[in-house]
Amino acid sequence: MCLRSEWKVLLTRFLLNNLGKLTQDEVDMWLDDQLAITQLIEPALKKLAPHRDAVLRELYQISPSELFDVWRIEHPELRFPDTDVVIVRIGKELASIRTIVQSL
Repeated sequence: MCLRSEWKVLLTRFLLNNLGKLTQDEVDMWLDDQLAITQLIEPALKKLAPHRDAVLRELYQISPSELFDVWRIEHPELRFPDTDVVIVRIGKELASIRTIVQSL
């Protein structure tokens, strides 16, 4: 049996909802480092300041590959030419998000 933290579920859903808003053109731009998801969600992240430690703890538990698997299932209309590149980009976004949360 696997118990998941409510914060992890909340953060995962938050990230998936924001990734799910991307069009194919935006995904392509994101994969080419022309778009950063972190900049788009930074204002919302700053509102989590009172919960900084819990959010930070759970951000370290989110796997880029697990996030990508769910994203791909929820949005089959999106095409990803190289899954390794996508997983690395998600990892970079998670690292950027952790940096923002650490600064709160």
